[in-house]
Amino acid sequence: QVKDTRWLSQHEAVKNLLRNITAVLGALAEEVETHKCPTAKGLYSFLATYRFVAALHMQADVLPHLARLSKLFQKEDVMFLAIKEQ
Repeated sequence: QVKDTRWLSQHEAVKNLLRNITAVLGALAEEVETHKCPTAKGLYSFLATYRFVAALHMQADVLPHLARLSKLFQKEDVMFLAIKEQ
């Protein structure tokens, strides 16, 4: 299924989450400890995994390139046959 993806928004979200992951995990852990919140516990368990953190780093590496490509394709005068690798 094709989805409408906003690469620039995803890039910013991933960049901000990566920069603040320690604070986010700390806030979730505090919420679990003080309020016994099952949603916070589930989020913490998911976000604290190696797999999630590795995927976040991978996306942080890839999304800037997709964002740049997205901007290029949004230009009115883009000619796909004239695009060259830089």
